[in-house]
This record gives sequence, C-alpha cells and structure tokens, in this order.
Amino acid sequence: MIDDKKEFNGKIVLNLVLEGALVGVLAGLVVILYRILIDNSLKFITNYYNNANIKMILPLLLIFLFLSYLARYFIKWAPLSGGSGIPQVMGEIQGRFNMNPIKVMISKFVGGTAGALGGLSLGKEGPSVQIGGACGKLIARLTKREDLTKSLISAGAGAGLAGAFCAPLSGVLITMEEFTKTFSPYVFIPTISACLVTTIITKVIFGLELTFSFTIVEQLPLQVYFHIIALGIFVSIVGVVFNRGLIFAKDKLNKLNISPLILTYMAFLLAIIIGLTYPEVLGGGHKLVELVNSTSGSIKLLTTVLLLKLFFTAICFGTGIQGGTLVPTLSMGALAGAIYFYATKKLGLSSLNDEFLTNFIVLGMAGMLASVMRSSLTSIMIVLEMTGSYVHFAGFALVVIISYLFAYLLNSKPLYEALLDNMIVDMRKVEKEDIV
Repeated sequence: MIDDKKEFNGKIVLNLVLEGALVGVLAGLVVILYRILIDNSLKFITNYYNNANIKMILPLLLIFLFLSYLARYFIKWAPLSGGSGIPQVMGEIQGRFNMNPIKVMISKFVGGTAGALGGLSLGKEGPSVQIGGACGKLIARLTKREDLTKSLISAGAGAGLAGAFCAPLSGVLITMEEFTKTFSPYVFIPTISACLVTTIITKVIFGLELTFSFTIVEQLPLQVYFHIIALGIFVSIVGVVFNRGLIFAKDKLNKLNISPLILTYMAFLLAIIIGLTYPEVLGGGHKLVELVNSTSGSIKLLTTVLLLKLFFTAICFGTGIQGGTLVPTLSMGALAGAIYFYATKKLGLSSLNDEFLTNFIVLGMAGMLASVMRSSLTSIMIVLEMTGSYVHFAGFALVVIISYLFAYLLNSKPLYEALLDNMIVDMRKVEKEDIV
C-alpha cells in the first residue's frame, strides 16, 4: 500500500477516483450477476420444496451429490475460495495470502450457486466481498498499478458489500473498520468511488427499493430505552453462542475422519429435512427476516426457528463450502429481537404496542452484527441503509455499544479475525501459490 507521506496532489486524487470507479464498474457487474444467480437458485429450491412429494425428493439425493462434488472440486482448484471470503480479503490486505482473482471468482460462482440450489444456510454477501476484492486485484494487474493493489482490493471488497446490500456507506465503513483499519486517502478515495459506482449500477438493475421492505415508523419512547440495553445484552449472548458454534463446528468437522465431499453432502441432506419441515430456515435468511416482521407472536416457534438457523448455519459453514454468514447473522438478530419483544410483553415487563415490533427486529439485527463482527460503525450503517431507518441512530448506537461490550466481556473474539487466525494456522493445507 502506498505510503501516505508521498506527495499528494490533484492528479493523484483524480487517478484514485477513476481507478476506484473502474473497480466499481467491474465489481458491480460481477456481483450483480452473482446475486441474480444466488437469489434465483434459492427461489427455485424453495418453490420446489413447497410442492414436493416423496417422488420429487428422491432425485435430489443424486443432484445434491453432484452439487457437493462440484463445490469441493472448485475449492480444491482455488483453495482460498472456500467459506465466507471476508477473512481471505483481510489476509490478502495484510500480505498473508495471494489469491488468484480469476480462480476465486469462478469458484465462488460455482460453489455459491451450488449451495443456494441446495438451500444451504449461507449468505451471498461475504462471497460478494471476496469477489469484489478479486475484481480490485484484477484491475490493479490490468492497469499495471501493482503499487495500488492492496488499495484496489480494499475498494473492490467494499464495493462487493455495497452491491450485495445496496449500501455504499457500509461498503466504505467495512473497508476502513474491518479490512485496513485506516482512513488513508489512498484507500478511502478509491473505495468511496468504487462503492458509489457499484451502488448506482445495482440500483439501475434492481430499482430504488430498500433491501428490506419494512422500516421503523414510530420511535421508541425515551422512557423505555432500558429495553434497548436489555436487548443488547440478549443479542450479544446469542451472537457469542453463534460465533463459538461456527468455530466449534468448523474445528470438529475438520477433525472428523470423513472426506470433505461426504461432509458437504451431509449438509445437503440435512437441507432436505429442513426444507420439508421448516423451509423458512433455508438460504441466507432474507425472506426469514421479512417473515419475522409479520409473525403472529409465537415465542415457541420463533425460538425453534432461531435454534435451527443457528445449528444449520454452523453445519453448513463448518463444511467450508463457498458461502457467508452476514445475512444468517442478520436473520438471527431479527429473530432474537422478536423473541425479546414478545417475551417481555408476555411477562408483563412491556406494554408496547405491536407496531414497535419492527423496532426490536431492526435493533436486534444491528446488535447481533456488533456481537459477531465487533465492527460497531459498520453494524449500525448496514442496518440503517438496508431499512432506511436513519432517524433512529441513537437507538442503534446504544444497542450496538451494549452488544459490543458484552461480547468483549464474554471473551468472544471477532468472527472474521478468529477465522483468519485459524486459516493462518492451517496454511500448510493450502496450495503454495496461494500463500505469501
């Protein structure tokens, strides 16, 4: 990455803006294509289960075996393409990894689509970040700007998140807060340029609608802000359990004397069982968040779905297949927020009207992200941009601070840092050309 002490002038700024925009165009187009593939694949398998009978399930046994083989083959072909992709981007920027951008993008497309066709509980946003980072690295190579490689990888990673969530500020913040931990102009300028260009392209393709079709209408009265503090503690505990569950599942599954292909196939088979019983648990969880907002208030059902989502996501992610955890994290935060809302009402601790349910769902999403990622500003902004609830910043800030604090007190390491550390320990298992 270029030294900040280097002379900085208007020509350099213009070049950074243009190079960032070029990254934004490529990342936007590629991430949009990836998003369309994942969304349509998940829609197909969900509709399939809704109309399924025993004769329709039997062919899935063979199809899912093929999808498992396809995903594992491309992970072996591009070792740094497995899992979320966010730890790989962090390692790349730190100089620990050296991903092949073309291989990574192809593997993410194939493996991510395979996982979505199987209904695995994995998101497209983490992979979109790595795909965007790969686009940035590719642009640095094509323009022969090796001196800007890390800056353009960062810009592409931010653009990947911006394209996946339609959230430009979140893309900028995650780059600064999670990946580079700096506001160097050599990172900030191309990143904001890339994120804005990608967001414009995304809105042209998908329209101006928010990611979620609901927003906070009524602000919580100040006299019930203690509920935000209590909710922050609750979702923080859920987030810590989720983090440790993911790490535990990944560690234990890797130690089993079972081939990765069989482990992946077992996750697909589990998806069949869940698809026939609780289909809302399938996929990343976008539709689940929408469903929670229109729930009838059954605490038992919400808790069952939350535990299933946590367990199923841990198993799917533990196999190492291409797929992320950001949207599953948001969906579990939404479930936790709804559980808290209805539980306090049932116990007589709250007299809030049901119109405030959305407040707790959205606050739960922000608190859950803060507990899992430990990136406070990014956690706030992602949910704000996805729901359009900008006037409620104070409530978001409070729940994020509380959730962040309790996750720290519970000695829960930020998920992506923990995953990166584990990847570095297991470097010997990765092909040499992908490691610095």
